[in-house]
Amino acid sequence: MIDRFGLEELRRVPLGGLGEWLRAESPGPVPPQWCLAIVGSAESAGNPFRPATTAERIADLTLGAELLSLAVERRDIDPATGGYWLIRLATVALRLGLTADDVPPPLTPDGAAGWALDRMPLSRETAIATARTRRDEYPGEDAYLAPDAAERGLQGVEQVLHVLPWIIEHLRDRGIRREAEAWLAIEDQL
Repeated sequence: MIDRFGLEELRRVPLGGLGEWLRAESPGPVPPQWCLAIVGSAESAGNPFRPATTAERIADLTLGAELLSLAVERRDIDPATGGYWLIRLATVALRLGLTADDVPPPLTPDGAAGWALDRMPLSRETAIATARTRRDEYPGEDAYLAPDAAERGLQGVEQVLHVLPWIIEHLRDRGIRREAEAWLAIEDQL
């Protein structure tokens, strides 16, 4: 069972070998809870108050980013959840003062935001229309009970938009920044 492995065990997997290791340990789907527990541990390991070297923090964040990418590719987690967590990991890298020279591209603000925005589950127009329908059909707190795929997509959009402001001021790529700003501009309509 894959769930017997934690961050400590995954640290022993050679860099770049996580995909092969996952296929060997779990040829079928991996529980999303396990993936997110590992990524959450990687995020916590980046806490500057925990005893670790900068190299160890970078290695843990990199492992988390690699696992997210693989989990989305394998369909173990949905892309919006992957984008949400990748932005969180990039935020930790920022708080640690790490630069694009220190971390792999997915852990930079541009890399994380670009990855998440490229995988948004709905277009902005569809997100607005779905939110309107949700407000009409599911007033109040019951909106999250809406069962359809469009609603799940809207929840994914909202998840990414929740963390996007954490890195927006650090975006250097003009195209990614414009796209992020366009998404955040519709947030009050969701």
